Amino acid sequence: MSGELRVITSHVLELAKMQASAAEQILAAASASHGVSTSMAVNHGVVCSTSNIAVAAAEAARAAACAGLNSVSTSLSSRLGMAASRYDQSDAQGAGKLGKEMHPR
Repeated sequence: MSGELRVITSHVLELAKMQASAAEQILAAASASHGVSTSMAVNHGVVCSTSNIAVAAAEAARAAACAGLNSVSTSLSSRLGMAASRYDQSDAQGAGKLGKEMHPR
């Protein structure tokens, strides 16, 4: 691979913030359907038990999916933040080494 690698850490940090925001929104979405199966059971009774079981299964699957997505987004946000920090540290170290190698005129 040839070429120059350019990383704009402010952009990487913005992506990290977006992932953190997505994680929060996923949690909010997860709570939107919480308790629907219980409400159906209370309001419709035994006559809808088959439907209630299906809704409970869907509710559990949605909760698991939201938990997984939240975990991935939170992890990605953290990793992007660490990557931006490490790029900045590498740049500072490289600049320090380069500064020592350059002789004044």
